[in-house]
Amino acid sequence: MVATLGPGIPIFILLSRLIRGIQEVEYEGDSEYEGDSEYEGDSEYEGDSEYEGDSEYEGDSEHEGDSEYESDSEYEGDSEYEGDSLKYNQCVDWWSFGILLYEMLIGQSPFSGCDEDELFWSICNERPHFPLFLSREANSIISSLLQKDSSKRLGTQESGKGEVMDQPFFRKIDWNALERRELIPPFKPRVQHPLDVQYFDKTFTAERAKLTPVEKNILESMDQTQFQGFSYTNPNATD
Repeated sequence: MVATLGPGIPIFILLSRLIRGIQEVEYEGDSEYEGDSEYEGDSEYEGDSEYEGDSEYEGDSEHEGDSEYESDSEYEGDSEYEGDSLKYNQCVDWWSFGILLYEMLIGQSPFSGCDEDELFWSICNERPHFPLFLSREANSIISSLLQKDSSKRLGTQESGKGEVMDQPFFRKIDWNALERRELIPPFKPRVQHPLDVQYFDKTFTAERAKLTPVEKNILESMDQTQFQGFSYTNPNATD
């Protein structure tokens, strides 16, 4: 995948720095990850220490480690999972949004596994663990988005849970102002030039780039006109 470089600070790094002390984080940006990286919107990270984890999605992991437990065929949602008997529709996008919120607020993925098979089993059978510091509003919206039964998932008319934008988690958001880009972001990176990477972790910027060119016979079978206009082309891949 080739993506446009956005020299602003990666949102995960920003949230990692603020994760324990901040009361709310607003993010604004479009799907293109614009270079100005204006963080605007509500990812409301409220440290509710009194929350006792009463969510139905508390990480009980009933079948954890049970290799004989077979997952059912009702699972639908993960962007990396494809089932022959499942219908792919917009419900998968709400599942992905739930995964994104979980990772941004908690700092890790809700499902895990040593390999692809274990990861799929975890997705199909386990329930995400919600730390006690997570607010009730955040717990509620993530749980509703990560509902394995797609007909009950938040964002679908059949769920009966209303619209995503109407959830208490987003109660402070003026959606009309957000759409007009009138909200003031709490943080705006000061980028010096188009290739400024000062906001990226030096662990990654110090690494030497490793190119993994595709085999020449595969490249020759592809329509190369689709890749015209890029600022850089690996000469070793086109010789």
